[in-house]
Amino acid sequence: MRTDDALGQLLEQYLIRMGASGVGFADLRPVRDNPYPEFEYAISIMVALDPAILRDIAEKPTLAYRDEYSRVNSLLDNVALKTIDLLHEKGYKATCLLSTTRDYRPGKFLTASFSHKIAATLSGLGWIGKNDLLVTSAYGSAVRLNTVFTDAPVPVGQPVTVSMCGACEACVKACPAAAPRGRLWQAGLEREEILDIRSCYLKARELSCELGIDEILCGFCMAACPWTRRYITNS
Repeated sequence: MRTDDALGQLLEQYLIRMGASGVGFADLRPVRDNPYPEFEYAISIMVALDPAILRDIAEKPTLAYRDEYSRVNSLLDNVALKTIDLLHEKGYKATCLLSTTRDYRPGKFLTASFSHKIAATLSGLGWIGKNDLLVTSAYGSAVRLNTVFTDAPVPVGQPVTVSMCGACEACVKACPAAAPRGRLWQAGLEREEILDIRSCYLKARELSCELGIDEILCGFCMAACPWTRRYITNS
């Protein structure tokens, strides 16, 4: 597999200038459920949430958190689309799944056609925590993701295949729905073995209704993660 290091550097610099907090490149050939099998590579785009807003998530989500969530989703979509334009200019094909998609699989509860966390772990950006969120050493779980699929031969990162959560159960204890099962992630583990997604969704919907918002948000497990706490404290 011959890759283009110069193209990788160009894309990374471009994405960071556009507002990305981190960028990774992944080889998608091992992925069984690639929605675009004609594209063997993925660009994983990560944007960190504002730590000042996360400090206020104590007992329930806030309107400021909802606004930040929407802002970051919009930024991710804009950056992904501009990245596709850049790749097209370079003579490559590319597409993406927008971060705000609700295109869930028929018969599957809250299961999209592709998880952005797959590209993120394959590109080396982080691992999956006991809260079933991506955890990064720089931002903890306080990130949102998007993925660009392409045939451009980007230089892929070293995949992360095991969790670094160890014995920590901060997110497990913080969840008001008792949704995290407390199991350490490893590559190939199904979501249902890590998290009771139905309980998570129903509690988040309840909290969001109390706040009077349509978006389904919670944030307790994300804010409780020690890696997230370090990001908040050091910012």
